[in-house]
Amino acid sequence: MRTTIKFGYTHSGKFHADDVFSSALLKYIYPDIKIIRCRIAPPPSQDSIIFDIGMGKYDHHQPDAEIRPNGVPYAAFGLLWRKFGAKLIGEENAQHFDETFIQPLDNSDNTGEKNLLAYAIDVYNPSWDSVLSVDKAFEQAVDIAGEILRRVIGRYEATERAKEKVLESRRLGDVIILEQYMPYKLALKSEEDINFVVFPSNRGGYCITNMPKANGEKRFPVEWCGLENNRLQEASGLGSATFCHKNGFLLSAETVEDCLKASEKAVWIEKKQQDNQ
Repeated sequence: MRTTIKFGYTHSGKFHADDVFSSALLKYIYPDIKIIRCRIAPPPSQDSIIFDIGMGKYDHHQPDAEIRPNGVPYAAFGLLWRKFGAKLIGEENAQHFDETFIQPLDNSDNTGEKNLLAYAIDVYNPSWDSVLSVDKAFEQAVDIAGEILRRVIGRYEATERAKEKVLESRRLGDVIILEQYMPYKLALKSEEDINFVVFPSNRGGYCITNMPKANGEKRFPVEWCGLENNRLQEASGLGSATFCHKNGFLLSAETVEDCLKASEKAVWIEKKQQDNQ
């Protein structure tokens, strides 16, 4: 993506998550861009982007401002991401980021609905008796938002790099076994025959977790849920089991073998319960 935009114009005064993250996104795409905060937007030009001000392409204060098909109104951040997001991390990832990260911020900016991230950015505005200028505080907030964006985009890039490795991993029945933890859900979302994933735990031993399914996922027996160590081993018959999440989607054990046995028992118990219904 070539650097052709030299200036970004947004509103002055108090800042919000919308103009802050919009600025961070533009600085990520155009590292040399100069963000200028002003009361009145200048005329559009080929080397500038005007956002969150001016009632233009990347503003949302006009009466006919755009609304997503799901009813969530766009703010400047969402409008800019719609233009640039897919070029950064691909169409599917860009849509996921919009749904999970941007839409709550856009909705908060448009409706005033409470949002913790929006609040966290808001506290960077100087207090009434602060000697720090609003513009300097804005720069600090943009730096923080920029770091968040870089890390989130890095996560999506890492997920893409993991896809091939996940699909090449060892499979035993409805279980896939990863040599190390890596993002697996995107790679396996269309693998209907995979119900569980095993991977080394960063706490030692191994974890086995279920794959989310649109038609319902496998879970470990309710009798195991919330138990750990000796109590779990007694309830499950798994000699190295150490922990089962209270909601039944994850179990930890010292060996891969016990993780595999856990998946077999979970499927067997579920089938037996269904047969008895």
